[in-house]
Amino acid sequence: MERYELAKNRIMELETEIDGAFGDYIREAAHLFVTIFHVMDGTEDVKQRKEWTDNLYEEIAGDNYETSYANPAYCVKKFGEKTGQYLCWFYARFRDSIVAAFEEDEEEVTRCMELFLQVVSVLSLEEETERYLLPKKIGDSDIKWYESGENKAPYIAVLILILGIFYIWAGKRKEEEKNKKRTDDLKKEYPELISRIILLLYSGATMRNALFYIGDSYRKSMADMKDRKKNEAFEEVVITYRQMQSGVTELKAYGNMADRCALPCYRTLSIMLMQNQKRGSKGMIASLEQEVINEFAEKKRKVKSEGEIASMKLLLPLGLMLMIVFALIMVPAFFSI
Repeated sequence: MERYELAKNRIMELETEIDGAFGDYIREAAHLFVTIFHVMDGTEDVKQRKEWTDNLYEEIAGDNYETSYANPAYCVKKFGEKTGQYLCWFYARFRDSIVAAFEEDEEEVTRCMELFLQVVSVLSLEEETERYLLPKKIGDSDIKWYESGENKAPYIAVLILILGIFYIWAGKRKEEEKNKKRTDDLKKEYPELISRIILLLYSGATMRNALFYIGDSYRKSMADMKDRKKNEAFEEVVITYRQMQSGVTELKAYGNMADRCALPCYRTLSIMLMQNQKRGSKGMIASLEQEVINEFAEKKRKVKSEGEIASMKLLLPLGLMLMIVFALIMVPAFFSI
């Protein structure tokens, strides 16, 4: 991802090149992100990932928290009331990327990195002012010096606040769009998933083996074709069968799938799978086939409804065109009288 790589390269430079009042703050945050890069780019080795986890949380463990920028009291003490509170909030937001890194959510990690670079650019404005040692006396006369110009601190605080509000709003909107797209994909891919299950049940496979085969085949095909688009329904199957492999009961795994998808059709499927586990597979294929029929009927009804809405929207331009034609006929007739 180009945005991720650009932000990563810039942050790698910040560990050594920043000095001044905010230098330590920026270096600590940059060091945090460098460790996160190891997590994002690292291996699946459990021991190595545990070492990275310990490094990431060591900063706020025990007495270390007293001198951590994640501690509001320490930030306020070092940078003042307003600036300290804002910088502490941003530092806590930077640490949110830890969870995203272990979940391999590159988009969320990239947003945190870009927010950090925006904060660095704002803080760097304070370091651009040159300082001079001014004399306290001329001869026997004391001299008092007064700072001219405006204090930039309130503007910096307001700018950071605006950036924070915009970032939160953009993040929420992005998350809503992502969830909506996932929901739409789950609905579209549901009939295909049911059809695959029916085909495998006809071939003599048990429900558990059918799910294992679907998930394993999908995972291998994704590994072979890097550019292939994710199938959200099959992704849920992969998660479900991995939970069962790790010791979660089938009933619990099916319930978890329904909770993650949060759609009526997947809740219905989950109930059928639970019933299959409790009562056996008798009538299971017929129930699944009926579910496919119902789903296609629902899709047909939805398409018909959307068509009716589209036709209603066309009435307004048609009405306007009728009025224009009527005016073209009546106006010449009116002036000819």
